[in-house]
Amino acid sequence: MGDAELRARVQDFAFGAEPGKLNLRSVLVKARECHASLCRLEQELLFDTENKRWQQLLDLFGMVHRQYQALRANLRTDLGYWAVYPKRVDQEIAMKLQGGMVSPKLLVEQEQENEALTRESDFGDEALLEETIRHVGEVVDRVTRWREGEDGTGALDPRSPLLSGLLAEMRKDRKARAAGGVPTGRGPAGSTSRPEPQLAQMVEFMRTGKL
Repeated sequence: MGDAELRARVQDFAFGAEPGKLNLRSVLVKARECHASLCRLEQELLFDTENKRWQQLLDLFGMVHRQYQALRANLRTDLGYWAVYPKRVDQEIAMKLQGGMVSPKLLVEQEQENEALTRESDFGDEALLEETIRHVGEVVDRVTRWREGEDGTGALDPRSPLLSGLLAEMRKDRKARAAGGVPTGRGPAGSTSRPEPQLAQMVEFMRTGKL
């Protein structure tokens, strides 16, 4: 088997959509969709802070969560290949191995083969996927971690002045409504106790990926 044919088979296995193939192209599409939604959510949280449309933000967050779950399900299927089907040892060598002697480390020849294949292959989609995942991580980090002196960070971090101020206004608004007074006008309209738990869930999701 020539190098060109081997590279073609590897690319087909990685990006093919047929059963038994990794279908990384689908992973890339889902990652891009999740990334676009995260960027939109970030902008909605950072700008026009006096007139938040909380129900729309919660709907957008729900969409991000569904996209994240779809991406995770896709990755879980792909990672099963690496967890369940390790690279096979040469049959002649395998016959000489005794129980307990099999090592997860590849043979030197196998490592050299993998390195040569990686150097010679041009996986443009794989590089783009890695770049997209890195950028999504940066967006999530910027949204969830407030850094003093850096504008636009920590939109979902309770320590940030923006979110702490919004939470304070929401508490005042809720107390005013409970006491029958006039709302402050800066909290989410038509809502009392719902926003704060939802925001807490958003923060938890962005940090851990779990609800």
